[in-house]
Amino acid sequence: MKRKVFKRRVMLQKKILAWHRNLGLSCSILLVIILITGIPLNHVEELDLDRRFINSNFLQTWYGMEPTSEGVSYKVGDKWLTYLDGSLYLDGGELDTPSINFKGAIYFNNSIIVASDYSLIIYTLDGKLVETIFDLGTPNPVVRIGYSEDNRVVIQKENSDKLATFDFFKWSNYYLTVTTNKSRTLPSKIREEILNSVRGKGLPWSRLLLDLHSGRFFGSWGPYIFDIVAISLLVLIFTGFYNWFKTRQ
Repeated sequence: MKRKVFKRRVMLQKKILAWHRNLGLSCSILLVIILITGIPLNHVEELDLDRRFINSNFLQTWYGMEPTSEGVSYKVGDKWLTYLDGSLYLDGGELDTPSINFKGAIYFNNSIIVASDYSLIIYTLDGKLVETIFDLGTPNPVVRIGYSEDNRVVIQKENSDKLATFDFFKWSNYYLTVTTNKSRTLPSKIREEILNSVRGKGLPWSRLLLDLHSGRFFGSWGPYIFDIVAISLLVLIFTGFYNWFKTRQ
């Protein structure tokens, strides 16, 4: 009888030891991440981690700091106008832009005219906002903007073409050929400036370390996985004490 009880205890101890070993191996990588990130997080101010940034294409894409679209670019005079992810850029600098659904842009009389669904936005060549015109003659949305044969600004709206005189106060039906300003490939140097503007300074080290430490770096399920690791650590502690106690007997 005693031998059976002893044998059962030995088998139980072996199972607990195996569970302890397997659980430790399974959680080891995440435990190392928690330990390594925990140390610098205790010294954020001393290490100046809030003001140190990482410029990594992978991390910027992971955190949504990269553009979500390719964007479109137009030559306006001797400058480049780019529409990217809801923002306008003149060469590499971001413009003061209201929320618009971009339809095109042209260079006209030393000004840049941007068309959206229901408005025209006028900028100077150095990017200063001059005026936003909402009265475009009809309630239909703008389809495109271009030039007429006699070098006047034309906007095409759904189901009709409307011709605007330079002062934009008079509208008349227009049926002649319209030439639009077609999008072009942006010079690589200007594109890089725009991308740097979208990315900002980069990702703060403190944000990355905190997200790794909490599991948020790995998505919405990350914190729950790290909760399981924390519980597993408690189990490891208890099973470790159990195995130690049994070996002392």
